[in-house]
Amino acid sequence: MKTKRVLQTSILVLIVALMMTNGVLAGSITTGGITLTWPNYPLTGPGLQSCEPWNEPSANSISLDGLPAGATVEVTFAYASPYTGSPIFQPKVTYSNVVGGSLVVPVEYPMVTSNWPVFNTTTNERAIAVGAFVKVTSGTTTTKLYSKQWWVRCLPPPAPFQGCTPGYWRQPQHADSWLPTGLSPSDDFNAVFGVNASFSPHTLLDAVWLGGGGEFALARHAVAALLNALYPINYQYTAAQIIAGVQHAYATGDFETFKSALDFANNASGGCPLN
Repeated sequence: MKTKRVLQTSILVLIVALMMTNGVLAGSITTGGITLTWPNYPLTGPGLQSCEPWNEPSANSISLDGLPAGATVEVTFAYASPYTGSPIFQPKVTYSNVVGGSLVVPVEYPMVTSNWPVFNTTTNERAIAVGAFVKVTSGTTTTKLYSKQWWVRCLPPPAPFQGCTPGYWRQPQHADSWLPTGLSPSDDFNAVFGVNASFSPHTLLDAVWLGGGGEFALARHAVAALLNALYPINYQYTAAQIIAGVQHAYATGDFETFKSALDFANNASGGCPLN
């Protein structure tokens, strides 16, 4: 009965520690010369972008330092909704006869992230609060450490980049798409990009109709890229980046490198959202 009461008390302490609303700060705690450190908050990284925190170094483990040689370490993780609800305890993990010093323990995240509580219904972000309860036994000495909670927020994947090709922008039926960009087909290519092009005439419309490679290929893709960047679509580059890239290409004579980058961006996987 005494053992049962001790276990119930330990679990109660862990519940309180996990559900404290002010416990989202990162940190560590030292008890009996043993230090428990848990992940930083807020967490960032590609493993969270893809909702795989177990693959994200900033979030995938806790650490213990100052462990006595030969100690037994028991770790229990629990998770809950960041705001409400009772914690759900994961199975206890036991490390026997620890060599001593430090121990890194992978966090037992619930793997079915589609069941995580929805944090933001607009973006469908999901989040959980996680806590760890550690018991270290060395001889007749037992040391208990409780982390504060940390959040894990799974971010929705970024929207794919969009882009419209030179073939789109040079079509007469798409002339009205130029209007939101602030550019006109009759604008001077040299004045817009700050270069001295070899082709003539050199309006933006002339440039976007150019065939061939080298400077001509860069020019047509640069015009399309600039229109994409100035139109309210999710384009990969900003207008300033495009102009700077074109100026660098003319200064160095290397038209191919930046042309290839713009060609890829103008044919982005998100497609052309204009019609």
